Amino acid sequence: MKKFLLATAALLATTVAGMAATISFTASEDGGASTTINTVLPAATTGFVNPAATPDFGFILTGVTQPASTSPVLLSAQNISVSGTSVISHTLHLTVDATGIVGISGLQDFLSHFDVTGQTPDWSTSAFTDINGVPLRLAGPFTGGTSAGADFHDIANVTDPFNVSAHWDITTNGVVGSTNLGIVLSATPVPGPIVGAGLPGLLGLLGFGGWKWTRRRKVA
Repeated sequence: MKKFLLATAALLATTVAGMAATISFTASEDGGASTTINTVLPAATTGFVNPAATPDFGFILTGVTQPASTSPVLLSAQNISVSGTSVISHTLHLTVDATGIVGISGLQDFLSHFDVTGQTPDWSTSAFTDINGVPLRLAGPFTGGTSAGADFHDIANVTDPFNVSAHWDITTNGVVGSTNLGIVLSATPVPGPIVGAGLPGLLGLLGFGGWKWTRRRKVA
C-alpha cells in the first residue's frame, strides 16, 4: 500500500508539472532588441528577477501563473518596481510572459487590471495585455504622481493551450525617479447560450455587443 501511495503521489506530481505554465521575463530600452532577463524552469509557475538592469534603469520583476495563481487569475505580475537614473529621457519596455496555460478553452471574459503607484510626476507609463501575441487591452498613459488604475473586460475565444503576457512602457522624460506597477489578467467562462436567445443575444444581454473583440471600460 505504501508503495502504491508513493507511486500515486509521483504520478500526480508529474501530471501537475506537465500542466504548469512557464513564467519568463524580457526587457528592452529605447526600442532596442529584447533581452531575456531570466526564464523560470518549466513547471516553476512563480518567478522573480531581483534586481536587474539596463543602462539607464534598475527594476524588480515578479510573475505568477496557474496552477500557482488562484483561479480565475491567469497571470499576476504585481510589485513591479522600476527606477531611472538618467537626466536624458529613456523608455523601458518590460514583459512578463506566461506560456502554456492549459485547461481553459472556449469563450472567455478576460479582465485586465492595471495599477500604477508612487510614480515620479514627470514620468509616463502605458501598459497592455495580450493573448498569443495579439494585444488584448491597452491602458494609459498614466502620468502624474498620484496612484492610478483601470479595469477592462474583453470577450475572446481561446483554445487550449495558449499564452498570455503583461507589458509596460515607462518613459522618464529626462527626470530621475521611480514607479511601481502591476497587472493582473483573469479569465472566466462566458455562460452557455440561453435557450431561444442564441449567442449574439446572450452577448447583448451581457452588454458586450457582437461576436468579435468587445469592450467595457471601468475606471478603478
